[in-house]
Amino acid sequence: MPKYLSIYLNDHLAVLAGSQELATRSLESNGGTALGEFLQEVVESLDEDRAALVALMEDRDITQNWAKSGGAWLAERIGRLKLNGEITGYSPLSRLVETEGVELALHAKRSFWDTLSEVGVSHAGGRPTSELANRTNQHIERMKAFRLAAAQEALGSEVPVT
Repeated sequence: MPKYLSIYLNDHLAVLAGSQELATRSLESNGGTALGEFLQEVVESLDEDRAALVALMEDRDITQNWAKSGGAWLAERIGRLKLNGEITGYSPLSRLVETEGVELALHAKRSFWDTLSEVGVSHAGGRPTSELANRTNQHIERMKAFRLAAAQEALGSEVPVT
């Protein structure tokens, strides 16, 4: 086993944990909307990707680093304290920041699956890593539209672009 593989896989397991927390939180705030329906799909894919990664780690006798995953969970919880322009409750800025965060997480996930595929790890949990990357790429494209709509709602169309 390459020296850094265990660290790399555990780092991405932590990223998936934090990503799933963020997507779930956003789903709870956007239920009953098109964004909410899409976030449900994203949460399910994150869960499937996590299971595939855990299976890959088990196949290679790599132990999960619970401290890293716990740290990612805690970081997401702390991120909830960010001011959103409202004293209490959800705001259009909350939606924008969350869609940006989920999109960023999806980019990291796609890069992860691409990297594994490129170095010869063709399957994880019985799924082709290239298929996992392609599915994530489709989610990125769809998330971009939701992010842009959230930006329009939060920032308006009069925001100067330089």
